[in-house]
Amino acid sequence: MQQYHFHRFIGENEDPLGSQETDDRWIERYEKQLEELNNEPRNQKIIDQIKNNSEIYKKIIIYVGTTQHARNLCGLLKSAGLEKFYDSISYIADGSNSRNQKRNEFIKQEKTYQRSIITNVQVLSEGYDDPKVNTV
Repeated sequence: MQQYHFHRFIGENEDPLGSQETDDRWIERYEKQLEELNNEPRNQKIIDQIKNNSEIYKKIIIYVGTTQHARNLCGLLKSAGLEKFYDSISYIADGSNSRNQKRNEFIKQEKTYQRSIITNVQVLSEGYDDPKVNTV
C-alpha cells in the first residue's frame, strides 16, 4: 500500500518531530518549541493537503508534539468540512482523547473505521498496527 508523508507535501524536508523516541522528559524540555509547530499557516497547509487528496488519503495519522496542538488541529479539521469525507476525525494524547474513552477502547473503535483522521501525541507509535493507515 502506498504511504504518504505530509511534511514532504507541505514544504518541509524532514519530519519536524524527527524519529527520536520521545518520553515525558523530552516533551517537558521541548514543549515550547513543539508548540511553535501549532501555527495557523502550517495547520492550514495540512488541511489543504488533506482536502486536495481526500480520495487517496484514506486513513491518516498526524503526529504532533503537544496535546494542545492535537486538540486544535482536530477542531480545525472538523471545521474545514472534512467530516463529509471521513468516518471519524479525532485526537488521542497520553491522558486524553476526543471521545473520552479509555485508550484501548479508543484504539479498538478507531481500527473499525475505513476512513479516518487522528491527530496523535505519543500514543500511536511503535507497536501500533492498523493496515488501513496509508498516510502519516
